[in-house]
Amino acid sequence: MLQVDQKVNAPLSKNNDKVELGNAIKGDSVLSGGVAVLYLFMNLLSELAEAKYSQMQAKADVSRNAQDMANRVDEVIAQVAKEGDKSTGKLPPEVVKYMKDNGFSVDGMSISDYLKENDPSSKYLEKLQAKINASGPEGMQSYSWQDVVTYMDQHGIKVDGKRACDYIWSLPEVGYMSGQQVSKEHMQHIANALQAAGGLDQGKLKAVKAALETVSNRASDFVSQSQLQLQKIMQTYNVTVSLLNSMQTMLAEMNKSIAQNIR
Repeated sequence: MLQVDQKVNAPLSKNNDKVELGNAIKGDSVLSGGVAVLYLFMNLLSELAEAKYSQMQAKADVSRNAQDMANRVDEVIAQVAKEGDKSTGKLPPEVVKYMKDNGFSVDGMSISDYLKENDPSSKYLEKLQAKINASGPEGMQSYSWQDVVTYMDQHGIKVDGKRACDYIWSLPEVGYMSGQQVSKEHMQHIANALQAAGGLDQGKLKAVKAALETVSNRASDFVSQSQLQLQKIMQTYNVTVSLLNSMQTMLAEMNKSIAQNIR
């Protein structure tokens, strides 16, 4: 029985010597591996913190820009209030563009659909502006946008004190002759008159302002929540650094002890 134990222990002892020699050359695998894992964890936390900070910056920009647009709408509301309850105001073009570009809705509708429903002139203005953009300096005949002219005449929207159709007939390039082109400059003048006549009442303007403020507040809430999350990430990062320092101290003490024993 003793001989069997000796035969079994002999190769095991030999293998243990190889393992101990390998550990002596490579360093302690447990502590070294722990240090490596902590470094990886620190890198991961650093990447998470950077990503969260980038999100916070983006949302902060959204909050600031949306509030700025809401303030511009508020200025229009104040002007409409001075003119009376039945007066209307136009949304600033930059507000409409901002809401279109970012896909913000009002009462569940895109800003384009909202304007078409609450400001009938907007769809005619949009059509006329598209025609202007598609035309050259010489302009185009009015038959392709005759519905715009009809709308303006039916709603009493005048151009230089004249009905839209009369204004077109009296233009020098038309000269009261059919089939003539209206210049791009005069088309834009008609569009400007149409744009000035349209608008939203106070209630509709306030709905747009509320939609923008909602976007701003949500973005601001996201920033506040992200700040707390970022604090937690940094706390975890600091704990990881502390653990890493402790691990490195243990390695240093172990190496020092080994060196002293070798001497």
